[in-house]
Amino acid sequence: NESNDGLKNYAPIGGTLLGQQLAAANGSSLVGFQQSGTGAVVRTAQDKMREVVSVKDFGAAGDGVTDDTAAIKAAISATKSKGGGTVFIPSGEYYLSSTLYADQGYTSIVGDPGSVILTAGLPDNTPAIVIGSSSRGPGQSNQSRIEGLIIVGRTTNARAAIEIGTITNVEGLDKDVQTVGTTVERVGFQTCGLCIQVVTQSFDARFVSLEFEA
Repeated sequence: NESNDGLKNYAPIGGTLLGQQLAAANGSSLVGFQQSGTGAVVRTAQDKMREVVSVKDFGAAGDGVTDDTAAIKAAISATKSKGGGTVFIPSGEYYLSSTLYADQGYTSIVGDPGSVILTAGLPDNTPAIVIGSSSRGPGQSNQSRIEGLIIVGRTTNARAAIEIGTITNVEGLDKDVQTVGTTVERVGFQTCGLCIQVVTQSFDARFVSLEFEA
């Protein structure tokens, strides 16, 4: 049955059917949500929860040992496929073994207090996060944001922890990408030889409340 607000009504059979339906992968589509306040409309809990993509949704462990690179990249890719949005990194230590690319407009990577990116697994001469370049070629990255992370680098790495703009020689790439309105806010850098590099074709970049620790 379906109610007037579009939510489906299921009756339990033998006391177990409803529980099975709610525990299924699409179970959140059966639960309603309505924000408080005049004019708020009814949505499904699934619709509400998908406003933000978490790296935990794709299997990131955040235990400082498991390689979370693939999970984080999958979360970023899912966000890009929706035209942009926020990739959320909950508190934890995330081991990184290759570069993350926030290379399309309006894609933000936002952490909790205590969200740590460990870069010991990166190859030499490799940045942790790049805003502006990917294997898909030249383009424009607008209003990307990196916020609320602690990046633990290596003093021996010749590349910056975060690179913005026209990036060359990243995993064999040489791309020209214009970035506009990039924000790096409340990011801490520890033991980084080079923390941030802003190169050509980068406009209106903002840096707010950054911390540097040798």
